[in-house]
Amino acid sequence: MAKILVGDFKSYEFIYILHLMLKILAITYDLNMALQRKDQDIVTAMKLVDLAKKQLQSMRESKWNSLLLELNNRFNEVTTDLLLGMASLSPENSFINYDKKKIMKLATYYLNEFDASKIEELSFDLDTYIYYVSKVDNAFSNLKGLGDLSMALVKINMHKTWGLVYLLVKLSLILPVAIATVERAFSSMKFIKNDL
Repeated sequence: MAKILVGDFKSYEFIYILHLMLKILAITYDLNMALQRKDQDIVTAMKLVDLAKKQLQSMRESKWNSLLLELNNRFNEVTTDLLLGMASLSPENSFINYDKKKIMKLATYYLNEFDASKIEELSFDLDTYIYYVSKVDNAFSNLKGLGDLSMALVKINMHKTWGLVYLLVKLSLILPVAIATVERAFSSMKFIKNDL
């Protein structure tokens, strides 16, 4: 048995696959570390996803399409828009990641809550909202995340003034839970299917 394993280890195919895996792990290392941090910055993580996709794109020429397709499936356009929209709402570092276009794009994915007139109203609300929270009221200066932002809006009773912004913050807070629930359901279905 040991002789067979030694023979396999010396084979060209094993060495090639090992080298390929090393290259893939090197390309995705920074992304993996960013995604595992508790205090991760979504914008930076999404930039690292884009970088990894570009680096793996060069592997596409050597018929490694499946790697790129898998990454695109995990971080497709909708997922990217949702994550960047959530990050744009974040109050961290005095709203440094604020991006109105990304927040507006996020709202378009919630068709039941944001029709065309509410999208237009949200656009106006965002202009006054960002000015107020970043320049007028110090209650928003040291917030750490969307949860803190939500509580601060309620505490000073501004969740009624900017009801649509507050709704988007609440939807962003429950989005990770909803995604995890769906992923768990699909994972359970996969186990059941395999057992059958």
